[in-house]
Amino acid sequence: MAMITDRISTGAFGDREHTAPEQPLWARIDAALLALVMSLQMWCDRVQQRRALLGLNDQELRDFAVTRADATRESDKPFWRR
Repeated sequence: MAMITDRISTGAFGDREHTAPEQPLWARIDAALLALVMSLQMWCDRVQQRRALLGLNDQELRDFAVTRADATRESDKPFWRR
């Protein structure tokens, strides 16, 4: 009997994996909603930045070392692409 209690106290039974407890459902939903809101915000920012890039004149684009073709190519990308 002492041998069994020794194995239990030391965790020597190899048939059970020790994993972190699963997060409660509300925490997973909260994390998913936060990720969704952050993605939406990033996409909106990306659209605004690409529109602003198109609005720059040639001199302003040269200040950034960007050509008009580069600006057009960047603005043609879908909002979900980097």
